[in-house]
Amino acid sequence: MVIVLQVLDAVPRYAPALKLKGMLLLDAGHSAQAGATFEEALKYAPNDPDLLFESGVHKLATGDKAYALKLLERCAKLQPRDGDTFFYLAQAYHLNGHNDEAIRAIERSAQLEPDNATAWQKYGELECTGSDCAQGLKLLQKAQRMDPTLPGLDYDIGSADYKLMDLAGAEQSLSRAVAAHPDDVNALDLLASTEIRIANWQAAKEDYTRLSTYKPNDPDVLLSLGHSELELKDYTAAVSTLRQLLRVAPERFVAHFYLSRAYAAMGNTDAAQHEAALHQLMMSQATFIGLSGVEARVSNIYRCY
Repeated sequence: MVIVLQVLDAVPRYAPALKLKGMLLLDAGHSAQAGATFEEALKYAPNDPDLLFESGVHKLATGDKAYALKLLERCAKLQPRDGDTFFYLAQAYHLNGHNDEAIRAIERSAQLEPDNATAWQKYGELECTGSDCAQGLKLLQKAQRMDPTLPGLDYDIGSADYKLMDLAGAEQSLSRAVAAHPDDVNALDLLASTEIRIANWQAAKEDYTRLSTYKPNDPDVLLSLGHSELELKDYTAAVSTLRQLLRVAPERFVAHFYLSRAYAAMGNTDAAQHEAALHQLMMSQATFIGLSGVEARVSNIYRCY
């Protein structure tokens, strides 16, 4: 670095030295300074593919997705056979909402580097976000055969299985994802939803109980937890959870339906009838005013009861 700085003291606009300085800063973990250095170097060497690539990747990482796309598009034109460029170009297209272009770019990356399992994984991810999840799953499975240790791969495959309604497959993959990364809230959330769909109530209860520590008072979590407790005949816990839900989100009128079932099972007929009537009334209100207007009417309904 000392020699590079000496060169820049003598010739401040010398792009090769600026590029080398940026690379050294990047290797040392100073990404913000490296990004600024690459951008400075681009002023003097606007068609240097290395500078376009590094600046584009930096802009992606810092959230400037529109500018990143411009830089990476220029880079791809200058080096049309570089797989890494098309890999990041695909991400830039995706983040800018151009999914068709993203798929074409990641396909190109995988073709240029057929042994790059990460490229095939990203290709599968992007296909799954589009209209061909079945093809996306095949690509993810190809990546899995190449390298089953890829980060996030079990979640990606589980998510694809879930979309394709292979719930048994989704449960297996998502269970592995959660076991490997217990704090992965997205994987845990999708696993819990899968357990609900296959009526594995005990596992669902355990998953949603864990989720509640990450997402306290989340209406979806509370509703699913209360539903699981109800199906497990833990009526006291179900009532407590569903009451908590209604304090947080009183417009979730399905909670009244579950409460009516819980109270009926506990032998509290009056409370069961009361909750059933509330559910029916709120259902009828939703039919006439639409779901978006339900919340505005909830307080009036409660005053009537």
